[in-house]
Amino acid sequence: MSLASSAGPILIGLLVHSALYGIYLVFFTGALYVEYMRRLRGLKTNVFLFTVTVVLFLFITAAWVIQILRTADASINGNFENYYLAKTSQNAANVALHMGQIIVADSTMLYRLYIVWGRSRRVVLLPLILTIGLIGAGCGVIYSMIPVSRVTGKLGLYLSSPVGSFSMIASFLGATLILNLAISGLISYRVWTVTREVVGLTGGRKTYSIVYILLENAALYIYWLHRFLPRWIHS
Repeated sequence: MSLASSAGPILIGLLVHSALYGIYLVFFTGALYVEYMRRLRGLKTNVFLFTVTVVLFLFITAAWVIQILRTADASINGNFENYYLAKTSQNAANVALHMGQIIVADSTMLYRLYIVWGRSRRVVLLPLILTIGLIGAGCGVIYSMIPVSRVTGKLGLYLSSPVGSFSMIASFLGATLILNLAISGLISYRVWTVTREVVGLTGGRKTYSIVYILLENAALYIYWLHRFLPRWIHS
């Protein structure tokens, strides 16, 4: 395979990534502007959500920069093996940043569930356990990216093997899928029941609209996992 034919898909991927990052910057700037206007009106800042916004910005920006470095290394130096398969520091950092984005986003969903259910600890207990499992599986995936020469112990060797790596990836994606389904369902149920109690049956259309939006978000996430999991397993 020639350099041009190999570099083509990688460069296209970077262009798409950069375009999506640009769209994200527009939303991020809008979020900062809304927060600024809230402060001018004397409204209190939600520290958790503001921190999540900043952390996601740092993770997403770092992932974009690493993608540029990986693309340059593959396109200019011809290190296509490092780009796709090798357990390099850049690939490990790239995986870690994407794992971090998913964990932070799922933690935000967990926080919303906690608020919607009136700060009930019992409701968030099981999703919280799933979130802890998600973090553990994410650490396992990151550890599987370490070169075998640096791995010690039976557990480390297992995680670095193809079977162990696949198990951690499947566990991570399975945990985030179940977590999002559970949280979306609980939030939808809470919104539906509370709205019916407040406005009665006449508010059904508004209620169902809210529930439909939540369910559509969950469906889009499931579709993303359906498209993403086979590609990751293949790589």
